[in-house]
Amino acid sequence: MSGLRDVAPFVGMAALFIAVELLAIALVPSFEAAGLQATENAQDPTNSVIYFAAILVFTGFLLLAVRLGYGIVLRAVIIASVGVLCFYALSALIPFAAAVAGGVGVAALVAFYPEWYVVDTAGVLMGAAGAGIFGISFGIVPALLLLVVLAVYDAVAVYRTEHMLTLADGVMDLKLPVMFVVPRSAGYSFVDATDEVTEGDESDALYMGLGDAVIPGVLVASAAHFVGYAPAVGALVGALVGFVFLMRKVAEGEPHAGLPLLNGGAIAGFFIAAYAVGITPFEAMGL
Repeated sequence: MSGLRDVAPFVGMAALFIAVELLAIALVPSFEAAGLQATENAQDPTNSVIYFAAILVFTGFLLLAVRLGYGIVLRAVIIASVGVLCFYALSALIPFAAAVAGGVGVAALVAFYPEWYVVDTAGVLMGAAGAGIFGISFGIVPALLLLVVLAVYDAVAVYRTEHMLTLADGVMDLKLPVMFVVPRSAGYSFVDATDEVTEGDESDALYMGLGDAVIPGVLVASAAHFVGYAPAVGALVGALVGFVFLMRKVAEGEPHAGLPLLNGGAIAGFFIAAYAVGITPFEAMGL
């Protein structure tokens, strides 16, 4: 990479990534007070298996919808999710009525004017809400299991079966906030974009799946809720280190699985930071 045009998109993507993690941490107390925990027992490791199975089912639904040309159905489902998750995120920050209006407004913008900055704004709110809700719903051990399993799955889905690349290219035409989009030039328009996500460094924008921010964010939020802010910040810093290595690979012009690096960094950062403040690995996991 050389020059501002090459560096700026990576800095912008890093800013979006960090925004999701920090907002997720900020939302944890409000989500806990509102009773948004999605599991009865946050410490039950079988939660990870159940939610991984749910992710597989939803991924299958997305692939089927793309291949059968049911984009309008997929778009409706995701836009409805945009409204709900954005409402959850905003309700912790602003009055209820304003949060309702904000959620509806963001969903409407995504539906009728999905420019890159609209998609990115929706992605930050959705990603933070998702990471925050899962963070208070998964204790440390279930969160760790989820991150490890999804890292392996992401590697298989990108490098072996390649169905994740097929899915990414399929949903791009729908202009939905399932990925972050950072332009490489001032005149870029996501609405008019025809790039394939898999074109890497030669495309007109830099792309990263929303899940690449949400999944490590689950451990960040879980650490903030169940252990403390120091391990949470450590997980965030570790994930950011993984992000830097991921972007170096992306800069080479080829698609790469993000979760092995991002989740691996988050896990390492969590344990290092916990140990630095006097919490042993077993204590950090609640064992």
